[in-house]
Amino acid sequence: MKIQYIVAGGCVVLIALHLVSNAQPQANSRCAVSKTETFQLNDSDAKKLIVNIGPDRANLRAGRERQGSITVRFCASDDNRMRPMAADLVIEDEIAQLQLNHGGQSNRSSTSWFGRTRSSYSYFEIDGQVNAFTDLDISVGSGKADLFGFSNVNAVLGSGEIDIAGVPNEVRIQVGSGKAELDNIGSLRVGSVGSGKIEVERIRGDAEIGSIGSGKIELERVDGGVTVGTIGSGSFQASRVRGNLSIGSVGSGSIRIDDVEGDFHLRSKGSGSVRHTNVRGKVTVPNR
Repeated sequence: MKIQYIVAGGCVVLIALHLVSNAQPQANSRCAVSKTETFQLNDSDAKKLIVNIGPDRANLRAGRERQGSITVRFCASDDNRMRPMAADLVIEDEIAQLQLNHGGQSNRSSTSWFGRTRSSYSYFEIDGQVNAFTDLDISVGSGKADLFGFSNVNAVLGSGEIDIAGVPNEVRIQVGSGKAELDNIGSLRVGSVGSGKIEVERIRGDAEIGSIGSGKIELERVDGGVTVGTIGSGSFQASRVRGNLSIGSVGSGSIRIDDVEGDFHLRSKGSGSVRHTNVRGKVTVPNR
């Protein structure tokens, strides 16, 4: 609340200014009412786990244990928001799906004339340990997910954040306006990046990227080759690539390439900028 003092005719008048906001509470920032539920997941139950989260937080790990479990913490501003919340783990045809129900209401907060804040929210905090041979399909809205050790990961990210590490096989990902950090993965397949960002360190195989809009992709330490379809107004950076690097087109965006053992080929170029250094193979870049 903002206070202003105005002097009029020798009197001091106190004016309280009303401030209103509709900001969404961050996951795990507040939890006035809570409860937990735990679901068991053995290695013989399912070979794939499906998780879809909105403004929630997920911490999922895959290890050597045959006996796994997923704990879901329910958090809400009051009993009315808590009551319709629900979680369940449904297993069918070796596919386990974590089903979450927020109760059909969005998170919101407002500040009154006198600085009193009222919040209405509900979200889930998910913590799980499953077998390392499990594949993971996950979608993240505005929340955050930390993932480690899954055999394969297929991820769709909206405006939130996702960290993926220790995946021996393939990571497939699509990003809207969010941020993704990947480390030590087998191979990379990026469908598209809108205005978001992907940072990857250590890819043991190849990297394939469909399109970059106004966002950004950074790759470091790629043992295989790199293929990029189109770059709009965004940027692409790659360093320490052992194989060939091929890019279809760049519009008004930028390309920065360093330390490539193979060839570097760019098919078409608009008004954007291209800089390449330490390319041991053949370089093909059009003037325009």
